[in-house]
Order: sequence, then structure tokens, then C-alpha cells
Amino acid sequence: MQGICRLGRKFEEFRIWEFRFRIYLCFVKKNEVDLRLIFCDFEDVSHDEITKLTGVDPVYTRIKGEKRNPKNPDSPVWPNNLWSMGGGLDMYAPFEDQMNNILDIIERKMDIFELLSKKYYFEFACAIFVYKDNGESKPSVHLDNRYNKIAELLNIEFVLTCMFFRVRSSTQKVNL
Repeated sequence: MQGICRLGRKFEEFRIWEFRFRIYLCFVKKNEVDLRLIFCDFEDVSHDEITKLTGVDPVYTRIKGEKRNPKNPDSPVWPNNLWSMGGGLDMYAPFEDQMNNILDIIERKMDIFELLSKKYYFEFACAIFVYKDNGESKPSVHLDNRYNKIAELLNIEFVLTCMFFRVRSSTQKVNL
């Protein structure tokens, strides 16, 4: 049986034994923005020391020489050390809010970030996941004067990756 729930979503209802299931046919995903400040190619300082210096817990680290996939004995190893931080917001926050949070963190510890930037490679890595026909406007990336000054001072590169996905139509049937 097909129907529409109280939220206006279409569903397919079916019974298996005495259990009733509803499978919602509208798979709407929100657009995501994943922004991080990454620095890598360091060997004379540990990940823990960087965390202590910056006062920020990393969102991701990797260690040079460790296997990329520890479960696979033939996995290649990481070629360098890497430490990355976010701005403390989730991936659904607008790009500008995420960037401003990261810039706030940098400005509070500018002397530490200047010291680190003189020795190591820095970059802002931004991945944007856009889902077609989800009812949201497409995320934008705006780099203002504040960003430009800090990026120039710390020699930070900016890397942007955009991924576009088609969301399954609400009229497509789900085969079980």
C-alpha cells in the first residue's frame, strides 16, 4: 500500500508476518560543507604537541609510515604526518560560519600558527557535497578580506573539492 505520512512524505507500506514497515521514498539529504585547516609534512613535532600548542583537538590525524588500511596487510603507507582541525561546527553549517570559527581560533593563537606556518605546509581543505533537488540553495564559498590577510600572512593554500549527487526521486520504487 502506498500513502503519504503526516510530514507529506510518500511511503510504501508492506507487511511481513505481523510486522508493518514503512519505507520512505523521499531520500532527501542536506548539502554538506566540510572545511578544515590542515598542516602536514612535519617530523620534529608530535601530533600531541600540536594539539597542546594550538589548544584545539584535531578532527583527523595520520602518522607517516602507518598503513592507510590497517586491516589490509598489503595496504600502502602514509607518506607524511598530517594534523587537521575544524571550526567546531557541524557539516551543515554555512561555509562562512565554519571559516569564521577557524579564523577566530587562528587569531587567538596567531603567534603559534605563525611559527608553525614557517616550518610546515598549511592548507584550507574544503569539500562541498551538493545533493540535487533537495530544496536547499547551493552552498557558496566567499573568501573575504579577513581570510585573505590571514592566508597571506600564514601562506595558507586553499583547496576546494565539489561533489554533486543526484537524490533518488520520490516516485521511484524501492525493490526489497
